[in-house]
Amino acid sequence: MGAPLFIVSYVALWVLVALQAAVLLEVVRRLARLDAPIGGLGGRLPSGYDAPAFEAEELSDDRVLTSEDLRGTRVLLTFVNTTCQRCRTSLPAMRKIAERSSAELMLVCRGERGECSQLIDGNADGLRLIWDPSGGIGRQLQITDVPGAVLIDERWRIVKYGRPGSEEDEMIMVESIRSSPGSAS
Repeated sequence: MGAPLFIVSYVALWVLVALQAAVLLEVVRRLARLDAPIGGLGGRLPSGYDAPAFEAEELSDDRVLTSEDLRGTRVLLTFVNTTCQRCRTSLPAMRKIAERSSAELMLVCRGERGECSQLIDGNADGLRLIWDPSGGIGRQLQITDVPGAVLIDERWRIVKYGRPGSEEDEMIMVESIRSSPGSAS
């Protein structure tokens, strides 16, 4: 009689341990998300860190653009992908952010050249489009998912990461742009 009771209590104890582990993992995940930059966990360059230099083709002007060309301008680089439906639907929101902020909004598109051009047709008229066919600029800035955004100040330093698509994140991004040093508001 004692052995079956022991086995049942042993199994119940392990079920309880597994349940506690699952709860603890969820708490840790939520806490990490609270401390993480807007739009994702870990791996981001810290605020104040020098943003990496890049060179890429600007499709909206058909010229080569370098990060040095952008020095002295507050820039919100928004990373999109031609296969990302959420990227397409977030373009109107990105236009609103550009209108409400003092930063220059630039879309950085990963994908085929023609598909990147089609991505913005009618959705993001007037926005500057940088072609990043292999995703190298995104990797340098440690963008892990799309759509994703990074605000860079006039001295070419990281201010904040963000994720277009949620109204709350967009408001935080606009406020970050307005309140960062050198903002025009």
